[in-house]
Amino acid sequence: IDDFFVLENETVSPDGDGFRDFLLVGYQTDEPGFLANITIFDAQGREIKQLTRNELLANEGQFQWDGVNDNGEKARIGIYILFIELFTPEGRKEIFKKTFVLAGQLSDWTTSFNEAWIASLGRLMNNE
Repeated sequence: IDDFFVLENETVSPDGDGFRDFLLVGYQTDEPGFLANITIFDAQGREIKQLTRNELLANEGQFQWDGVNDNGEKARIGIYILFIELFTPEGRKEIFKKTFVLAGQLSDWTTSFNEAWIASLGRLMNNE
């Protein structure tokens, strides 16, 4: 269950240029019946976007975020936390936290730097 959810990219830039315009959250299960709540928070812990609430998951799939908050406004550039509550068919609750960067227009250098920085932040969040 540790690798249940995967971020395709840890840096996204929803600027309409066709390059990493969406945060893509992929998942794969061994059995049907999982429910998920997925919420995006900013670095200060404020809720930015409720992606899904009590979503019944297929065996595999993907969620995406276009960088727009719950008020219909473009979210600010910065560090964000993807907070996932997963409910197993047996009723257990699992929590997943993944960090990512919402950036402006990306270049190869900024993408590499942001992904290395986010990996370090993720290790700190998980006390590694």
